[in-house]
Amino acid sequence: MDINPVTLNYCDRQLEENFRQDYAKKSIRQIRFAIFMPILVYFLVAILNYTDIENEFSSREYMNASLLMEFGIFTPLSLVILLFTYRKNFAQLTQTALIVGSIASSIGFTIIIGLEIFLSKVPVIAANYNFNYDYILMNINTALVLVTVNNYAATRLLFTNAIFSSLLTFIIYNITCFYFIHPTSVRIIISSDFQLLVANLIGGSAGYLMEIYLRRDFSNNALLEIEREKSEQLLLNILPESIASRLKESNKTIADSFASVTILFADIVGFTKLSSQVSPVELVELLNQIFSAFDELADKHQLEKIKTIGDAYMVVGGIPEPRVDHAEAIAEMALDMQAEIFKISQESQQDFAIRIGINSGEVVAGVIGKKKFIYDLWGDAVNTASRMESHGIPNTIHVTIDTYNLLADKYLFEERGIIDVKGKGEMQTYILKDKLAIN
Repeated sequence: MDINPVTLNYCDRQLEENFRQDYAKKSIRQIRFAIFMPILVYFLVAILNYTDIENEFSSREYMNASLLMEFGIFTPLSLVILLFTYRKNFAQLTQTALIVGSIASSIGFTIIIGLEIFLSKVPVIAANYNFNYDYILMNINTALVLVTVNNYAATRLLFTNAIFSSLLTFIIYNITCFYFIHPTSVRIIISSDFQLLVANLIGGSAGYLMEIYLRRDFSNNALLEIEREKSEQLLLNILPESIASRLKESNKTIADSFASVTILFADIVGFTKLSSQVSPVELVELLNQIFSAFDELADKHQLEKIKTIGDAYMVVGGIPEPRVDHAEAIAEMALDMQAEIFKISQESQQDFAIRIGINSGEVVAGVIGKKKFIYDLWGDAVNTASRMESHGIPNTIHVTIDTYNLLADKYLFEERGIIDVKGKGEMQTYILKDKLAIN
C-alpha cells in the first residue's frame, strides 16, 4: 500500500480515511491529556507569578493582564476543545481542532510580548519597573518551543499538520518581534529562532518517522484483516458459521443430535456416459455450472449444503439451527433443482436428467477428525435418503413415507407403491410432483 513520501498520505483515499478515523479514535485519551496539561500549567504559572510579584521585570498591571489572558482566554479555549473531544463527530474534526488549539496558543503567547511592550510604554509603569526585553523573549521562546514539541508529540497532530502549525508559530513569533521588540534584542531573537528551528528539526524528524511507522503498521494490519476475512470466508464455505465458531474456540469433537431433519440426495443421470463424450475440462465446467446453481438454491432456501461426491449433491434442512419447516424447504429446493437442470440442459444442449431422493428423520451432525474438516451427517435417516435417490426414477423426486407425512397437506404426490429397497427391505414411497395451489 503506497504512501506519499512528502505528505505521508496513502495513495488509496479510502485507506487514508480509515487511517485517520482509527488514528483519532486511538489518540483520544492522549489528546485530552495534551489539552488538559496547559490548563494545569496556567494555574502553576499564575501561582509563581504572584509569589514573584515584586521582581524587577513584572508589574501588577502586567500580572493582572496576563492572568486575564490565561484564565479569560487560554483556559476557556482549552476547556472548549477538551469538551469538544466528547462529541460523536470529533473523530472527523480532530486534526482541525488541534490545529486551531495550537495556533491559538502560539498567538496567545505572542500577545504577551505585545502586552509587555505596551505596558513598558506607559510612563507610570515604566517609571517603577525595568522591562528587560531579553528576559521577555527568552520566556516566550521557551513557551513556543514547548508548543512546537507539543505539536509533534503530545497532541498527535499528523506530520503535515504539525509542520503547518509549528511553522506558523515561527512566523507569528518573528512578525511580532519585528514590529515590537527593541533592536538591541536581535541577538536573542536569532537565538530564539535557532531554538525553534532545532525543535522543528528534531520534532519533525521524530514525527515523520513515527507516522511512517504508524501508517505501515496500520496498512499491515489492514492487509492482515483482508487475509483473515478471506480465511474466514473460506472456512465458512466449508463449515456452517456456528460450527466454525465452536471449532475455533475448542478442539473438542463436535457432534449434535437432531430429532427431525430432512435430507436430499441428487444425482445427475447419465453423467458417467457423458464423461466419455466430452473432454475432462468441459465435463468439470458443466458440473461446476450445475452445482453452483444448486448452491445458490441452497442459499435461497436457507439450507445447509453438506458435500458433493462425483456427480452427487447432498443438502439438508434443519441443521445446524433447527427449523420446523425443514421438509418444506427441501421440497422447494428439489422442485427448483428440476427447473434449473432443465434450463441448463437447454443452454448447454445436453440431455441432462436428475434423480432426487428425500427422507426425514433423526440424525447426528458434526465434525470429526483432525485434518480436512467436513461437516457431515450420520444416522439411518441419511442412508435411507441415499437409497431413495439410488432407487429413484430420472427426473422425479422420490420421498419416503416420513417425508410424505410432513408434506402431504401442502404438496401434490403420486404414490409409487411398495418397493424393495437395498438394505432396508420393502418400503412405501411417493413421488413429489408439485406444490398444492392455495385457495
